[in-house]
Amino acid sequence: MTLPSSGYPLASLEALRRRLLDSARGDLAVALAEAARARDEAEGAADALRGATDARSAAERDGEAGSALELHARERWIACLRDREQRLRDACAARWEEERRATAEEGRRRDRVIEAERSLRTVERHRGLWERARRHAALEAQEAEAEDRTLATYGRPPGPAARR
Repeated sequence: MTLPSSGYPLASLEALRRRLLDSARGDLAVALAEAARARDEAEGAADALRGATDARSAAERDGEAGSALELHARERWIACLRDREQRLRDACAARWEEERRATAEEGRRRDRVIEAERSLRTVERHRGLWERARRHAALEAQEAEAEDRTLATYGRPPGPAARR
């Protein structure tokens, strides 16, 4: 079996697989950063919601007595606090949904990196086998050449019957 003397025949495929792996790793880094940002925003929104809930609860507990005007103003203030709390609850839910999507994307990107690594390892394993076969063929060729030179220089060695 003779192998071509040129370089590894699938070198361009190996280079492509390396670029795909580098790209997948870059995309994963972006997805990790996006997921962390989304998680931070969701936690911030949850903190703001807790603050708004505490403020509304405190306003509802304060000042049960007073004039009709004060009671009306207090009820309007509590309604504003409830409205703010609801907006923050909606925003918080949206942020957690965004965080969920970012985490899912992170998982998809991680799977893509794993697949790219697997594909590159397959090509690298093939290259190793190809190089071993090439070295083996070269060694056999050198041995055959050395044997031919020996035969040309000294002729056929005597057989076992000639030694007796």
